[in-house]
Amino acid sequence: MQQSAPTAEQIAYAEMPAGSAVVYTGGTIQPAARTSPTCPAVVRTSATASAGLRTEENNYLSTPPAVAATLPRVAQELLGYALHDSIPRGGGYLGMVRMQDPVDLIARGEL
Repeated sequence: MQQSAPTAEQIAYAEMPAGSAVVYTGGTIQPAARTSPTCPAVVRTSATASAGLRTEENNYLSTPPAVAATLPRVAQELLGYALHDSIPRGGGYLGMVRMQDPVDLIARGEL
């Protein structure tokens, strides 16, 4: 799926002094090379926490589906029992169970 170029209103610049950090979501489009206008020859590095990384604590095992089923939907979502829909940003679905949203399965008593 090809995305169109962002509009001027969708572009933001994170200009900050050396040693600073910026946090952005995984759906953010960032350039391949991050440079400084005052020193364009120096390429800055970035780290992106993506779906390939795991959380420190495995919430699925520490809060099993039977317990999660007793919690409000927003708590289930925060624990990771929800589908992440990145389709609008050119990505895909993350966290499906049997090709379905886990919170829907919990609500129907199927998980």
